[in-house]
Amino acid sequence: MLLVIYLPFAWLLFVSEPVDYALTWIKMWPILPGLGISVMMKMIPGVQHLPPDGRSTAFLLSILWVGVLIFCSLRLRRAYWPVLTAATLASGVFSWIAYALMKA
Repeated sequence: MLLVIYLPFAWLLFVSEPVDYALTWIKMWPILPGLGISVMMKMIPGVQHLPPDGRSTAFLLSILWVGVLIFCSLRLRRAYWPVLTAATLASGVFSWIAYALMKA
């Protein structure tokens, strides 16, 4: 499950950005799924009051995302493949958001 969550962010290894900038994003690899979630949460009208420190919010949301997916994959044995497919699609979206943030 961790491979499905973090593999869409492998584009970080192949970016043509300056080395220092790319290394900063590679160091943030563990929190990148939560970064995508926090950006999507800020688009919801009622959820404008996230803490100002984006790293701690992204870290907590990453832990929550990984925990929920691992729980669902272990608990819902019959729905393992749909959970895996949903996790792959969601991680792809979060990866695209992180790429857009990097290029901004």
